[in-house]
Amino acid sequence: MKTAIDSSVLIDLIVNDPKHAQRSKEALRTARLEGPLLISPIEATEICAVFENPQPLWEALETLGVTLDQISPNTISTA
Repeated sequence: MKTAIDSSVLIDLIVNDPKHAQRSKEALRTARLEGPLLISPIEATEICAVFENPQPLWEALETLGVTLDQISPNTISTA
């Protein structure tokens, strides 16, 4: 099963949030066992706002095994 990851979970991990990082890491690990991890272009845009240079974001997503999902017009219109 594919899992779409919310931007807040990834931000917790990337900035190592002391309050939420551990729980987010566990949720991500559990989701990864069930199948591919995805992030939407909208979520990626939200996370990019955290960085002056987005390259660390793309590197972190690759390390975490999260791929950028593309949204087709058909998917948008049926959502």
